[in-house]
Amino acid sequence: DGVFGFSQGASMVSLLIAEQNRTGKHLFDFAVLIGGFLPRMEEMRNLIVSGVAGTPVKTWHSFGEKDEIIPSKMSMELVDALIPNATVCPPHPGGHLVSSSKEVRDSFKSWISSL
Repeated sequence: DGVFGFSQGASMVSLLIAEQNRTGKHLFDFAVLIGGFLPRMEEMRNLIVSGVAGTPVKTWHSFGEKDEIIPSKMSMELVDALIPNATVCPPHPGGHLVSSSKEVRDSFKSWISSL
């Protein structure tokens, strides 16, 4: 089973990954995170960063080069927290959206078929 999160939803999914690790209760095996970020609120940020360490949950990340809402630097902070199980799609040329470009689709297909 897997989950999908966009923007704030991606942050919530990362919090669920941390909670799954903390409790040991299995909720899902993979997550698709689009335009995600670590929350600015320090308590939430720390819960995620410390809670996702060592997670077996595999994640796939996509974000836009022209995203003015969640700049790519913010998305990469979330990716860095989820390494080594994070796969990053090459950034698409758009903004804060779910891209359907061929490059993004091909990256996703390759990743999902590897699970």
